[in-house]
Amino acid sequence: MPNGGSIRHPLEVFYKSPVKDIYCWNAIISGLTLYGNGYAALKLFDYMNDDCMKADDITFVWLLSACSNTGFVQEGCDVFSGLEKDCGITPKIEHYGCMVDLLGRFGLLDCAIKLIEVMPFEPTESILEALLSACIVHQDLETRERVIKLISTRAHYLSDGELMMSAGLYASCGQWEEAKRWRNMMNDAIRYAY
Repeated sequence: MPNGGSIRHPLEVFYKSPVKDIYCWNAIISGLTLYGNGYAALKLFDYMNDDCMKADDITFVWLLSACSNTGFVQEGCDVFSGLEKDCGITPKIEHYGCMVDLLGRFGLLDCAIKLIEVMPFEPTESILEALLSACIVHQDLETRERVIKLISTRAHYLSDGELMMSAGLYASCGQWEEAKRWRNMMNDAIRYAY
C-alpha cells in the first residue's frame, strides 16, 4: 500500500461529486488499483457502466492492472476480450503488457508467450522483462529460452538486467555453473561498455 494517505478521502470526494467525467472515474479506479483493492476497482467499473459513462483505453489499463495485482486471472481475460468486442477499443501495447504481466505472475507462461506472438506490436523491453521475471519466479527454464529468443530477435543483445535475471533463474534452479556463465557475460558486457 502506498505511503502517506488513505483511499477513503478520495472516495468520499468522488462519491460526493455531482459531475463525474471519465477523468474522475479513471482517477478513482487507478487509486483503488494502486492501493491494492482490485476488487473495488472492478466493482467501480460496473458502477461506471451503470452510470452510462463510456470507458476509454486508460480505464482498461487500470482494470487490467487491478486484475494482475489481485490475482483475478479470469476477470482480466474477460476485461481484455471485452475491450474491443464490447467497447470498440483496439487494444494497445499497454493492454497487452498488462495481460502478459497477469498471465506471467500466475504461471500461465505458455499463454503469455502465445499472446506476445499474436499481438500486432513488437514486444517492448518491459514486456519481455516481465515475462523473464515470471520465468524466474516459476523456475521455468524452457520458457526462459523462448523469451531469450524473442529478446534476441528484438535487440540482438541482452541488457544487463536481462543477463542478471537469466543468471538468477539458473541459480534458483540450482544450475550454478550456468548461473556463473551468465554472470560472467554480464560482467563482460559491463566491462566492455566502459
